This record gives sequence, structure tokens and C-alpha cells, in this order.
Amino acid sequence: MAEQRIWDAVVVGSGLGGLTCAAYLPAAGMSVLVLEQHDVAGGNAHVFRRRRSYEFDVGVHYLGNYGPGGTLPTILGGVGPAGRVTFRPIDADGFDCIVLPGLTFDVPAGWQRYRDRLVATFPAEAAGIDVFLTVCRAVAGEEPDAELLRIWRHRTLADLFAHCGLSARARTVLAAQSGNYGLAPVDASVLVHARMLGHYLRGAALPEGGGQMLVAGLVEAIEADGGEVRTRCAVRRIDVEDGPATGVTLADGTRIRAGVVVSNADYRRTVVELTDGFSAATVAKAAASRPSAALAVLYVGRPHGTAGETLLGFALVLAFSYAMLWLGVLLGLLMRSIETIESTGSLLLVLFTFVSNALLSTDRMPRWLGVIAEWNPLSVVATACRQLWGNPVAASHSIPAEHPVLISAVMLAGIVAVAVPLAVRAYARAATR
Repeated sequence: MAEQRIWDAVVVGSGLGGLTCAAYLPAAGMSVLVLEQHDVAGGNAHVFRRRRSYEFDVGVHYLGNYGPGGTLPTILGGVGPAGRVTFRPIDADGFDCIVLPGLTFDVPAGWQRYRDRLVATFPAEAAGIDVFLTVCRAVAGEEPDAELLRIWRHRTLADLFAHCGLSARARTVLAAQSGNYGLAPVDASVLVHARMLGHYLRGAALPEGGGQMLVAGLVEAIEADGGEVRTRCAVRRIDVEDGPATGVTLADGTRIRAGVVVSNADYRRTVVELTDGFSAATVAKAAASRPSAALAVLYVGRPHGTAGETLLGFALVLAFSYAMLWLGVLLGLLMRSIETIESTGSLLLVLFTFVSNALLSTDRMPRWLGVIAEWNPLSVVATACRQLWGNPVAASHSIPAEHPVLISAVMLAGIVAVAVPLAVRAYARAATR
């Protein structure tokens, strides 16, 4: 099935890069369609909410170079929404705080202030710090030096540390902001680190309203120029005919034709999975590429209850973990092979997690399944914590929903009372075999 309209350009993915590209293409007289597989546009800049109480920014924790003539104001100003996005500056005397045993270093805005604070912290390493910053300023374009740029841009940050003769402690402070690009000094180029450093030393800020304001401004600009942004539209393949891309095929089989296809999807996935239009050497290189360090992010909302209620909620979480630990020990001792433990454990974990109200309201489940989910220990503890921490709890007249703290305490105590002696007895039998 093919869509009748032929677009001048299709952009795959609605991250900030894809939206920026899509916002600028109409300036060249092109009609633009953006396709996003998620149910909301923005990629790493989108915002999600929980229980009408909390709002979390996925990736926009701070931005740099936000002043007049800076990167973001210039990009936004070119398509219209610059005046509608207000940036709130972060403390210029310490927009990042680096904490080490016996040392706290606040990163200030400005190259000179940064240098002065580094030297005050590591006075015996002033010469090495000056060499390091001279190279970084040249590579970042702050004080252009073609020779330093040529020598250092593709060498690693670890190489530069060694060249400057810096101590391990100084290196740790200088590399502490590498989480912004997710690479260790032995893998990160001086170019990547210097550009990141220069970006933030020009001043750090947050967009008022969060990253969604950047997304909303770019989407508005796209639609104002006749473009379209579609969510829940997963692209299965970028179509290529005799060299050039000719459009895309969606997951449901719909084919959309376009004169230009821009992929804002992951580089490796674009080259290896979405199209066969690249050379064998390019595909092999992409397949062998290694992503930067992964990050596990825990989003925590500040409880609205009293201190006692907050502590009781955490106590229930710890009690739940303790009870599940003993239950797991018992199941492990009763089973005779690692394979059985792994398969049974995985099945129970899935059932335990998804047949609960932790991820989905029981109102959306069949009645019989909803009753099971309401009595699931995970559901009862989750409901108790929501109640204790002041989050709205869906109305329900079931006993676990009306008395979640009491039921949690009784249920967890019962699991421990049964599982501990049985596990000890099973261990004693196994030890005597």
C-alpha cells in the first residue's frame, strides 16, 4: 500500500537533530514529513509525567552556549521560535559539582575562571593545566591555532593527559564531565572533549518548561511551513532504487515516497538494518562500531507525605526485597538444575511484574485478572508506597486498595515466616546429600 502524496523530504526520527533539519528544509522550498515510532516527538528531549504529580525531563538536564549568538538561540532564531523559549541560567560559579574523597570542585563558567580554580585546587600542576587548557581552547575554536588543532583533534584525551604530566586526581576532575558524551579518556578524542567543555564554559542554562519547549517550538515551525510530524509511525525500511533513497516503508507496510530521506535514527541501525544502500565496507564498519557507555537512569520524585510516612514507605520496600530474597532462595533450593531455575525464575518475574498495578491500572484488566493483580504482593506494596508518599491512588473498593499498608505488612511477614524455615530445611537436606 502506497501513500498518494509524494513528499520532498522524509525525516526518520524526531530527536532534536531530526526536528531541526525538518524545520530548516522548508526554507529550500521542500515539503517535509517527520516519522516517529514513539507516541510523542522529541527523542531524548521529551518529557514524561507520572501520576499527575511528577514531571521528568528524559535528557535535557542542562544546555550550554545559550547567550546571544550562541548555538541554540541561533538555531531557533533561524526558524522562528527563539523568542518563545526562555533559558534560565544555572549558577555561573558552579554549574557542575565534582565530588571526590576529600575534594569538591565547582565548575565555573568562563575559561579563565575555570583555569584559576583548577590552579588553586592543584597548585603544583599549574604548568600542566595551562598546557591542557591551551590545547583545549585551540581545538574548541576559542583561540584558533591550526597547528594545535591538526596535532590534537583526533588524539585521545588520555594522550593529552599524559602529554601534560597530570596526576590521577587532576585527570579525574578534568574528565569528570565526560558523562555528557559517554566515553572514557582512552576512547574520547580531544576534539569531542574540548567542544563539550567550551560549550558549557560559555554558560549553562535550562529551558523554562523543560526540553519539551524546544520540541514544541520546532514542531510548531515545521507545521507552520506545511510540514507534518507523525508519531507512532515506525519505519521498517528506507527504500533505495539504483543508488538514491526513494522513500520509506512503515512497519504496517505503507510506503511513502520522497525525493530525500534523512535518518535521525541510530547510526548503526540506519546503516545495518534500515537500508541496503551503503557499500559493504560501510556496513561492516557500522556493524563493528561500539556505542558509548550506557547509562541507567532512576527517576525519583520527592515524596509529599510526612517524614514518618516516607520512612515507612521505604521500610516496606526493603521488607519486600527481603521477603522476595528468601522466596528466591527457597525456589532455587527446590529446583534441581540451573536451567530450571532460570526458566522458572524468568517466568515468575514476568508474571509477578506485569500482573500487577505497578505498570498498568487493574481497571484496564479483565475482572478476574484484576482481582489477582490487586492481591499480588508487588501491587499491594506499590499501592501502600503511593499512599504513604502522597501520590494519587486510583479509587478501588478492594481490601488491598483500602488497607494497603496493613495488608503489605501481614503479607510480607507471612512470606518470610513460611519461606525462611522451608529454605533452611531445604538447605540442610541439600547439604547432607
